[in-house]
Amino acid sequence: MTDSRGRDVTIDALTSMLESRIYYHRDAAVEYLDIKTMVDKVVEEKNKLLNENAEFLNTIDKVVEEKEKLQHDHEVINELVAPMAEQLEMVKELEEEKYEHVAAKEELAVAKEQLAQKNKELKVLRRKLHESEAMHSQHEQQNGSTSEPAWSKMVTRLSHKRAVLLQGSWDNDADRQRCKKEVLSAAAK
Repeated sequence: MTDSRGRDVTIDALTSMLESRIYYHRDAAVEYLDIKTMVDKVVEEKNKLLNENAEFLNTIDKVVEEKEKLQHDHEVINELVAPMAEQLEMVKELEEEKYEHVAAKEELAVAKEQLAQKNKELKVLRRKLHESEAMHSQHEQQNGSTSEPAWSKMVTRLSHKRAVLLQGSWDNDADRQRCKKEVLSAAAK
């Protein structure tokens, strides 16, 4: 019995050791499965990050390509706009010249109007000169006794004034007014 008891103790010790090892291996297997699950999650997360990184790099490449395209478009637009800017500057200069021409045209219209007025005055003076000459010749025929030198001087002076009137060359308004008065006073005599 001692043998059987020794065997029982040995069997119990072996059974206990075996059970202890089974628990240990079962715990190790559970830990292994937990670790494997964690490693799988980490690998999955790593792959996800790699995919996101690849997408990010693709996005950066697209952004760089778009930036280069926009820079090229900007250069092309600048090349097209530069001549237009020069043309715009020319148009502005032409606009300024247009206003200057309009102002000059208005001044010319005023000067033309003044010239027309002076021509009217000249016609009136010519008519009065003709009337005065007609009156003098009629007066001469009636008075046949007029002194020749005084009459000759007056005719010469009137002829000169008539030539000036016909030429229309007045130095200024004062000359014109003086000549008008002389013609009128000569006509009144």
